[in-house]
Amino acid sequence: MKLKLIMGLIGVLSLSSFSTLPSSDDTDKKPQESWVIGPFLRPEGVNPVLVPQPTSFHCPMRKEQVKWEESDVFNPAATVKDGKIVVLYRAEDNSAQGIGKRTSRIGYAESADGVTMKRLDSPVLFPGGDEFESIECPGGCEDPRVAMTEDGLYVMDSVESTSALLYQAVHAGATIFNCYSVEDVIFKNNTVNGVVVNWTPVLREGMHVDPLNILAKIVVDGTGHDSEIAATVARKNGIRLATETGGVIGERSLDVVAGENEVVNGTKEIYPGLYVCGMAASAVSGTPRMGPIFGGMLMSGKKVADEIIAKLKK
Repeated sequence: MKLKLIMGLIGVLSLSSFSTLPSSDDTDKKPQESWVIGPFLRPEGVNPVLVPQPTSFHCPMRKEQVKWEESDVFNPAATVKDGKIVVLYRAEDNSAQGIGKRTSRIGYAESADGVTMKRLDSPVLFPGGDEFESIECPGGCEDPRVAMTEDGLYVMDSVESTSALLYQAVHAGATIFNCYSVEDVIFKNNTVNGVVVNWTPVLREGMHVDPLNILAKIVVDGTGHDSEIAATVARKNGIRLATETGGVIGERSLDVVAGENEVVNGTKEIYPGLYVCGMAASAVSGTPRMGPIFGGMLMSGKKVADEIIAKLKK
């Protein structure tokens, strides 16, 4: 089973089974607030429900059979999916001693009662021999941190998810210019060839400092609601963008469901050398804003990256 079934996960803080049945001494306790989950009772004779075991699979990094959950299983997360309790858990092999020296992989288990677990023999998420090899080996893939609401909305810790994206991007070779503003684009032969940038404090203080020119094969407008780069290209160069009006249409009022879909559909090349993604795509195409729901934003970013990679390989 592949991790395309990645479940939203509600926090399970140990690999032990719990019941919400009241305990015998509840009468001595103060009434709990309405937001409190529980009380919890540990069933006798069933814990732990998941333990290390010498299950092996072929590791693409080491190119050999590895007992991937022989040392530890810990830091799980669980949810109910299609009437079953689904658990994603972190497991470590016994390849070395010391923190960060063993390889972690994500295992999958499911249960009908929360006590008896059926596990897959192979991990569902693990380091492979790809472009992330330098940052995933030997440490591997760590703790699942996803939750799912009753209506199927996936929830992630905002600080952890964004910092992880930044970390991975920088280690893949991205350079982040902090506190910079895009003043203009480089426009040659009816193609966007780069951007003109300046330090934001220079602009704020009205200092007479010339901007920098950065050449680029592709420019992506991810400036959000204002879609500033696309608006500048259309306004200053008398050209038509790939929209119904030929210009920046402007985003519509909030519609979360429609906005989630349309932000991905609107992610595309709108003029030679210029792509839009995220809320800039919504603003350019005239589709609804979506509010604080970021699944579509992440899918938009992946889509624009995939399209640019495919174009540059031609």
